[in-house]
Amino acid sequence: MDSTSIEDVLHAALLKKEAAKVASTANDMDLWLAAHITDLMLPLHLPEGSVILCVSIPSGAANVCANCTYNRSLRHHFILGYAESILSDPGLWRMAVEYMVTCEHTGLQTAREVLLRVPLRILESAPKAITTGDGDNATSSRTHLEDLLEVCDEHNFGDTKAYICRVSGLLPRRMIV
Repeated sequence: MDSTSIEDVLHAALLKKEAAKVASTANDMDLWLAAHITDLMLPLHLPEGSVILCVSIPSGAANVCANCTYNRSLRHHFILGYAESILSDPGLWRMAVEYMVTCEHTGLQTAREVLLRVPLRILESAPKAITTGDGDNATSSRTHLEDLLEVCDEHNFGDTKAYICRVSGLLPRRMIV
C-alpha cells in the first residue's frame, strides 16, 4: 500500500473494516463520497460505525465546524453535511431535503428549517420542462410553491406547510389536500 495515495489509504481502511477511517478518508476525497460510502457501510454493522467522535470536515464544504464532537452516526453526520453543502445551489433545496429526512430527528428538524427558508421569490411560477415517455418535452404550469407544499405533505410536515401558506398568503382552502 502506498500511504501517500489517498485511494490506497481508503482501500486499506475498507479491507480492515475501519469505518471511521473510511469515512474520514472518503471525506478528504469528496463530501459526496463520504456521505454515500457511509450509507453503503451501514448494513455491515461495523462497531465504530455507530457513533462518530471527531471527524474534520473542511469548513467550506459544509456548515459544520471542524474538529467538533458529534454524537450521531457516521452516516447521519456525512449525509447531513452533504445535504447542507448542496444548499449553496438554490435549485437543489428539494434534493437536500430528501437527504435530510433520512437522518431521523436531527435530519427531519433540519429539513423543516430548510423548507421554511426557501426564498419565496424563487417560488414564483416558472414553467418546468417535463420529459414525456416519447422523449418530447412538455411544459408544466406547476409552481415551485406547489413543489414546496408537496414536500411538506410527503413528509407530514403539516406545521411547516401551514406556516408557508400563511407567509405566502395562500387562502386556508389551499391547505386542504
